[in-house]
Amino acid sequence: MFMHRTEMYIRKDQIDALQDIAYVKTKEVGKRTSISKLVREAIDVWLREQEHAEVGR
Repeated sequence: MFMHRTEMYIRKDQIDALQDIAYVKTKEVGKRTSISKLVREAIDVWLREQEHAEVGR
């Protein structure tokens, strides 16, 4: 899978929350979970929701 490197600006509260979630997930699975992975997963969920919203129109 090809990954495209990009830069984003997010608020401090957002990065703090992502760091907390990544820390908890890392402890749960025993393998490092990155903020980038969390963001990619969130984008995938949002894109699926958009596809379903388009079908309902």
